[in-house]
Parts: sequence; C-alpha cells; structure tokens
Amino acid sequence: MSGSELDSIRRPDFKRRIDRAKRRAIGRLRVIRKSRKLAMARAEKIARRAKRRALVQVRVVRSKLPTEKRRLHASFLMRRIRWETSARVYATRAGEFALKISATLLSCIPAALVFFFEGQGGKASESHLTAAQIIGAALALVLSLSIIPAQRAAELLSMPILHLYAKDKALISVFLILVGTTAASVFLGSLAVDIPFRWAIALQFLLLGVSFDALRLFYSRVLDLLVPSTAIDIVVSTCERLIAQVSNVVEKFLKVQSVSGMSDEAQPVTRAVVFANSHVPRHLNFWTAQLEEFARRFVARKDTSAANHTIKGLERIGLNYLEARKKSILLHVDPNFPFSGGMSEISNVLNPIYESISSIVTDATAEKNERIVTRCVNSFGSMVEATTFATTEVHGSLTAPLAFGAAFYFDRCIQSAVNAQMPDAVLSGIADIERILKRCPENVDLTGAISKLRDCLFFVAGAGYARDDHLWTFPAVSAMLKSVNRELQANGDHHSVLEELLERMARLVPLEVAKDIAGQRRLETFPAYNSLGFDASLPFLLQSISQKIKPVESGKRLRSDPFADFVEAATEINHHFQRLAKIDLKNSLLRKWIVDTLIATVRVHYFLMVAPPTGTEGFIDEVKRSMTSMMSWLPRFFPETQPFQEHFAKEAADDIVLLGIEALRRQWWDVVRACETTLKALAPAEVFGESKRYFVADIQQHIEILARAADGAGAKSIATSLRVPINRPSGMNDSSWQALLSALSNRRRHLEEEIAGYRGSRMRRRDPVATMLEFVKACQASASGTTSVPNSQRG
Repeated sequence: MSGSELDSIRRPDFKRRIDRAKRRAIGRLRVIRKSRKLAMARAEKIARRAKRRALVQVRVVRSKLPTEKRRLHASFLMRRIRWETSARVYATRAGEFALKISATLLSCIPAALVFFFEGQGGKASESHLTAAQIIGAALALVLSLSIIPAQRAAELLSMPILHLYAKDKALISVFLILVGTTAASVFLGSLAVDIPFRWAIALQFLLLGVSFDALRLFYSRVLDLLVPSTAIDIVVSTCERLIAQVSNVVEKFLKVQSVSGMSDEAQPVTRAVVFANSHVPRHLNFWTAQLEEFARRFVARKDTSAANHTIKGLERIGLNYLEARKKSILLHVDPNFPFSGGMSEISNVLNPIYESISSIVTDATAEKNERIVTRCVNSFGSMVEATTFATTEVHGSLTAPLAFGAAFYFDRCIQSAVNAQMPDAVLSGIADIERILKRCPENVDLTGAISKLRDCLFFVAGAGYARDDHLWTFPAVSAMLKSVNRELQANGDHHSVLEELLERMARLVPLEVAKDIAGQRRLETFPAYNSLGFDASLPFLLQSISQKIKPVESGKRLRSDPFADFVEAATEINHHFQRLAKIDLKNSLLRKWIVDTLIATVRVHYFLMVAPPTGTEGFIDEVKRSMTSMMSWLPRFFPETQPFQEHFAKEAADDIVLLGIEALRRQWWDVVRACETTLKALAPAEVFGESKRYFVADIQQHIEILARAADGAGAKSIATSLRVPINRPSGMNDSSWQALLSALSNRRRHLEEEIAGYRGSRMRRRDPVATMLEFVKACQASASGTTSVPNSQRG
C-alpha cells in the first residue's frame, strides 16, 4: 500500500482524535467554569452568612449594651457605697480616738510653737512645779470623786460591788497616769535634770495633755459606773474570768497527766474533781445570789432594762459554766434520794441560777411587768437548749442529765406567765419549746425533758381556753404535733408517744366545742384535725409512719409483718376516733374537721395499698382491714341525738362513694362492701325517715351512684345488694312514709337529670356522678373490664 493511501486512511482518524480532544477540552473548560461559578456562589453564600452572623452579634451586643451598662453602673455604685461606708466607719473610729486624746493633740500645738519662736531662755523649774501642782490637784480630785460611784453602788446594789469598783482597770489606769505625770513634772523641775529650755517646756505641755486626757477618761468611766448595767457586766466578767482560769489550770494538769501516761478515759474524772474542789462553784453561787438581789431591786423600782440585763448576766454565767463542764459530766447517787437516779454536781451551780430567775419571775408577775417575764422565759429556753447537748454515757447510751432540771424550771416559768395572763411571754415560751424540740439531738435520751416540755404545752393549750381569744392554744397544740411528728420520723417506738398525744387531743375537744358554740371560733382550724393546711395533723402523722416502711430486697423472705407499726398506729388513731364519736360535738364546725381527718386517714391507707413498698404486697390485707374498720366509725359522728349540719354528712358520703369507685377499679370487693355498709349506716330510714327524709334520700342517691358504678364494673351481686329497697319503719305512719317515698323519687329524678345533662367537659374532682360516668365509660371501652370480674361478684 502506497503512502498516499496510508495518508488517506490516517487523516480521518487524526481529525477524529483532534475533534475528540477538542470536545474533551471544551468539556473540561465548562466544568472548570461551572466549578468556578459554584465556588464563587459558595464564597458569596459564606460571606452573606458571615455578614448575617456579624449583624446578629452586633445586635446582640447592642441589646446587651444597656444591660451591661446598667450592671457596670450598679457595680460602681455598690463599690462607691461600700467605700463610703468603710470610710465613714474609719472616720468615726479615728474621730473617737482623736477625741480620747484631744488634750494631748492640742498640747502638741504649744509644744511645737516653742521651737518656732525664739525667746530668752530661763529656768523652767517653776513651770514644772506649777504643772506638778495642777496635776496633783487633779489626782486629788480623782480620788475624791471616785467615791461617788462607790456610794451609788452601795446604795443601789450591794457592798461586794465596792470591791469590784476598787479593782476597776480604768480607774487604776487613770490613777497611775496622773501619778506618773506628777512625778515626771517634779522630776523635770528638779536641779538634777539639765535639758534645754525648749525641750523641757515641750515635754511639760505633753504631760499636761496626757493628764487632762486621763481626767476625761476618769469622767467617762465614772458615768459608766453610775449605770447599773456596768456593775452587772463587771460581775459577769469576773465570773467568766474565774471559769477561764480554772479551765486553763485543768488543761495544763491534763497535759501533765497525758505525758505521764494516763488514759484519755480518766480525763472527765480529772476535770470534774478539779472543778468541784476549786473555788469556782462557791464564787458563782455568791455572785448568782447578788445578781438575784440586784434584779429584784430593779423590778421593784420598775427598771426593766436593768432587770433584763441582770437576767441576761445570769444566763451568761450559767451557759459559760455549762460549756466549761460539758466534757466533765459525772453522775453520782444522792444518799438522801437514792432512787432519784444519777445526779451531777454541776446542778449545784445551775440550780441556784434557775431559782434566782424563778424568783425574779415571781416578782415580775406580781408587778405585771411582761417584758421581764419574757426575758426570763427566753433565758430558760436558751439554757434548756444548751443542757440538751451536755451529754454523758450511761449504760452504753448517751443521756443529758441536766436537761430535766432546766425543763422543770422552764415549765414553772411559763405556768407563772399563763397564770398572770401575759400572752407575749407565753407565745415566746411556745416558740422556744418548739425550737428546742426541733433541735434536740436524736441519739441522746431526753425522755424526761421532752415529756416535761410536752406537759407544759398541754397545760398552756388547756389554759388558753380560759381566754376569750384563746391566743396561745393553737400554737401550743401545733408545737405538740410537730414534736411528735419529728419523733415518729426518727424513733421506731411510737406507741406511748402517739397514745399520749391522742389522749390529750381528746381532752381538748370538748373545750374547743364549747368555744365554737359560744361564738368564739377562730379563723384557724384545730391543728390536729387540719388535714389540708397543717403538716403535722393526724393523717400526716400516720403518713410519717408509713414512709418508714422499707422495700424488701428481691429473694429475701420476710419473717414479720412490715406493716405492723403502721397498723398499730392506725388502730390507736381509730380508738381516738371512737372516743371522739362518743363526745357531744353539738352543732359545731369541729365535727366537719374531725370527719375530714377521718376520711384523710382512710386515704392514707388507700394510697399505701395502691403503692406498697416492693416485696410487701403479701401483707397488705392487714392494712385493708384497718381501713375498713376505721371507715365503719364514720356514721357514729352523725347520730340522731346530736344536731348536725346535713351537708357535712353529704360531703363525707361523696368521699366514700369516690373511694368505693376506686375500689371497684382495683377490684377490692371487701372495700366496696365496707363502703356500702358505711353509706347504709349513715342515714338509716328507721332513724331519720321522719325527721330528715331528704337527708335519707340524698344518701340513697349516693348508694345508687355506687351501684351504677358496680354495674359498669360487672359486679352484679354488689349492685343488687346496693339496690336493696329500704323497708318501711315499724312506727312510721302513712303520711310520713309517703313523704319519704316522695323525697326518694325527687332525688332519683335529680340524679337522672344530672346524668342526662353530663357532657364530660366540666368534671369536678369531688363530683361522684362525673367520676361514676367516667368510670363506666372506661369500663365499657376496656375489653378486660368485664372478663376480670370473678363469678362470685357477678351474681
């Protein structure tokens, strides 16, 4: 094949390759252009997004700018106020200090001027001697005028205060300063001193200034000593100093014993022996008697401020001594009272203080000075609280042996305030007792003291009914309930505490009824039966016990009933309701609160049955029997022999119907039977058929509502039992029987109208009709609602 032929063959193929390469290049160029456009679009998008973010941040900063500005301004103002306050404090302190040494500061001026003026020097001895005479005269004046506060103290207080005034540090300091400046002036004026004239005169001016400042200090101290509170502070300081000295000696002695190898267990004995054999108890008893005498004089003079200050001093002495002896409490048996238990020699100091304050209370109540009595009550409260933490170990358990004595005197003080009709003092005592019972250590045996404080609260609560306003009754009852609630939460043994509380509440109920009937009812509800607004009422106490029931671990077998404590407490409360049912409550509002409390207690049983702790489901029958037993006592609160408001019973019937519907929902047939028995016993026709026929008709309407709920649940036998018609009472005439039948027909018609008008949009929480209709609707919608009912309940 020739070359021309080969060229003719290769040329189309070459063109084809060139065209292909050209198309490939054009395609790549298009891709590059497209990628470039996409990149530019992406870059523009990112730039727009960044711009939007920047604008958002700018807006945020602008929105936060006023807030930040206000914050900075507020911070600046706070710092400025803090700085001004600090500057004012420092300026005040500097001014007070400058005023104390004002004479010295002023004497610096002529002392400095001596160096600036040139004059003919001379003898300075005459000037020094003259100054010495001036200062000596001031010293004589000090000694003569110091008799004034001593004479005042001897007349107003007692002679032992003179010994304390004679040892007053301020007076001794003034005396020493004046003696020193006088001696220095005489020394400068003697021939033995040869110093320049200017220096001698400058020093003499300074000595005069110091002397005059000492005179001013003496004047201020004399004014303080004329105030009775200053003498009280001196006595208290003396007692505290004695206690501190003996405490330091004890600590040094214990260090020596520790180095010698004595065990730590012997340290309390050593402390007690040293304190008992020291002079501290004797001196404290002496000054306690002196303070009592001072306070009684102040009470007679109607000097309330001084008397309160004296009582505060007695409290400080007792608290300081108790704090010093807290680690050295030893008990011994008193040979005169061998069966009274262990006693401590600390009481030899504390009991005189208690007796002194009690004597002051007696005088203050006689003078009708309530402020002093309130101060005594507060002092006793502080000392009782302090004694609860002064513990020692007896037979392996901690006890506070000093607490009962303080509680005993505290009780006497509050009883004196009650008898004197001083409400502020009594209310203050109730608040102190509540605080003490709240802060008591749980691991310390305080049975005697707590029992005494509760006895005091019960006395106050009962005495409050003697007043028209019974101002302190409800606070005292509330404090009792709160203390019992705290003990039930902390202590496992609740039988005696709860039984004592219920006994006292039952004794207060007739007094509350009498106040209610007399038209002196308060706006508050009796705390024990305030089931909604008070967190320590009877239902809450029972709930506290139920919360102590612990879940059982999986696979662990119980050997005892976990609900035993709960059932026992519920039985005690049930007995309490039985006792209340025998009291004539008359037409008082207290009947409603008691019934509401009973229903709330039944509800506590119900909620425990609904959600028992894990692993305790097999023991729930005892709780169920306790609930039905408590429920059966509801009709006893609406007897024929007592007047009562019918709507109270109707509201209770609403709660029973709601409980019965919940029992139907959970297939607790024995609970439903108990609800049926309770409703039928609430308004029997043979009792109320003639006098309150519409009341009977209303209760029959509630029974019909529960029967329709039983129909919805498929419990035909229960519904049939509920619908058993009432029989005509034997002694009822025809007209009364027809009136009763008319009332029943009227209430049945109302029930049908209410059911027909129900739309389901306004369901009230306590509406039995709405609850029944919703329950029937749920039963009809549930496929298992009809198959789960046992044949024994179907009929």
